[in-house]
Amino acid sequence: MKNKKVSWQVNLLFWVMFLVYLYVLVSTILFKGNSPVDMLNYASSGPRRVNWEAFYFMNDLKDINVVGNLLLFIPLGMYLAVLLKRKWPGVLLMFLLSVSFEAAQFIFNIGALDVDDVILNVLGGVLGMGIIGFLSLFLKNKQRLKTFMAIASTLIGVPLIILYSLLKFANR
Repeated sequence: MKNKKVSWQVNLLFWVMFLVYLYVLVSTILFKGNSPVDMLNYASSGPRRVNWEAFYFMNDLKDINVVGNLLLFIPLGMYLAVLLKRKWPGVLLMFLLSVSFEAAQFIFNIGALDVDDVILNVLGGVLGMGIIGFLSLFLKNKQRLKTFMAIASTLIGVPLIILYSLLKFANR
């Protein structure tokens, strides 16, 4: 009986942290840390920017945008690897989500539509899937992977969210 309760708690923690991660992902990419209403106020009225040149990021690998795009999508790949039996639907989902983010940035004129962002986002997600693939060699089953994700995302995510909130509050 005790195992069922732990399993229920782990599942709840897993889903809560996944939803928190999705909120942070959307907030970071689309709203740039602002509310959706603020996004419309901050939208640039200048010309929309588009970069169709693939792998342009290779010119400046130290750019925070390159690192950020990779790091931001690693957890998505990890979550999808735990949730989905097959990996290709997860890669397709990451691609479609990334294209949707880029299209929204173009439509609302809140960022550039950049093919490199799509490449880096999907690459980060695939890297996350690879991490789960590696961990599955040791953790052996989905419940252990889910438990790992729930605990790791809480231990990493909660301090990051607190730090982000404190920085945001300090900059007001």
